[in-house]
Amino acid sequence: VVGDPTKLRANTPVYHEAREMPVNPRILVQTNSNFMQTRGNLSTAIKVMRAADTCVSFEIKFSLTAQFADIILPVCTHWEGNDDESWGELSWPSPFGDGNGQKQRKDALLAWKPLVKPMYEAREEKRVFREIIERMGYNPDDAYPKSNYDQWLGYFLGMRVLNEDATKWEPVITWTEADNEKYHASYPAQEGKVAFDQFMADGSYVVERSEGDPRNYVGYRDDKLGIGEDGESVVVADTAWPRPSVSGKLEVYCQYKADNVNRIGLNDEPIKPYANYFVPRRGYQETFANWEVKEKGAYPLQAYTPHYMRRAHTCYDNMTWTQEAFRNPVFMSVEDAEARGIKAGDTVRCFNDFGSMLRIAQPMQGYMPGVVGIPHGVHSVFDESDPENIIDRGGSEQMLSDGLQSNYFPQVDGYNSLLIEIEKYDGEPLVEDFERGPFLAAGIDAEGTAAYMVPGADNGQEA
Repeated sequence: VVGDPTKLRANTPVYHEAREMPVNPRILVQTNSNFMQTRGNLSTAIKVMRAADTCVSFEIKFSLTAQFADIILPVCTHWEGNDDESWGELSWPSPFGDGNGQKQRKDALLAWKPLVKPMYEAREEKRVFREIIERMGYNPDDAYPKSNYDQWLGYFLGMRVLNEDATKWEPVITWTEADNEKYHASYPAQEGKVAFDQFMADGSYVVERSEGDPRNYVGYRDDKLGIGEDGESVVVADTAWPRPSVSGKLEVYCQYKADNVNRIGLNDEPIKPYANYFVPRRGYQETFANWEVKEKGAYPLQAYTPHYMRRAHTCYDNMTWTQEAFRNPVFMSVEDAEARGIKAGDTVRCFNDFGSMLRIAQPMQGYMPGVVGIPHGVHSVFDESDPENIIDRGGSEQMLSDGLQSNYFPQVDGYNSLLIEIEKYDGEPLVEDFERGPFLAAGIDAEGTAAYMVPGADNGQEA
């Protein structure tokens, strides 16, 4: 049916009209996401976490979100699991892949598995939730009909490879009834290219390729291939693959997308169904009070948030040796620094209407005037000497955002582009991050918020 959104791919969201709803969170549960440091509007997140009756954090590391939680539950990493019944209950981390979806076109399948038993009292998340459901009087199998262990096996058993003449998808893994008994499973037997035990022992399965073989991936076509007179694979004319769009074609002009986004009603100006220039919300153009005469506004610098080599998003930022190798300054142009009397190594305050944070300045010749780089993902260190005006001495860009999304595509976070000002800080200068020491869980403070210790601090007090 033309216009039927069910024809669209599963990951295409269907939006509804925006509406205000009362929110009064009493219990907050987060699973390994560290949303306080990876989403905008950190100032409001602090208030929400403190207002809730109970905050529970499932963690593999001591994140900022865990710092504000009342209960921290240690969960397994992807390196931890148990496949030995003599040791105890079988457990497996949540399944994750290496990019080899069932028919994604890659030549190698990796045989990943946990390396060690779960450390200390860590459990995988699904086991924790199953026990909570059971204690509430419900059947956990209704919520989780498959275990992570079953999903792990199914991940490999579902893998397919094109046969040598590229006419048929065939299983990679051979699976037998004996395998079902050995691995506590009930999957149908299948004949593949390699036995499961051999696959796990080898560590991978690699497709044997040869020059001129027809198993080459061509995007946007059916899996059925034909062989041309020259021996090359070609698209069979009667097997055209409709695209998952309303028209069934690649849509350069996409009315559905425009209508879908405009339905929300949050855009200052309705988006168009075709490519065009628009003024992005809080982009470079809005750093000017008067664009026509290039008169700068109250917040004349556009800050973007590059990912940084010393961590992955917010993960692995708690190691002093990488903190020393990558100092995490604020990058800015030499011209902007000179205009503000700022030199390399100065502590500076980055601020706007939403908050303030401190970092050490690093002017660079390669930065365009008016643009600032704030590395994404640091662990905040709050100075609450003035509770109404918290300053983040850790340098998180989330203090400078109010959570507003892009005005052209509502899935794009607004903190990737911020309007700010920078000034030389006249208070206590920052010490280098590696001199501060790692963050360690230390207990609960008088406010009922998880506190943390900063080893090596001059006063040794809780931060």
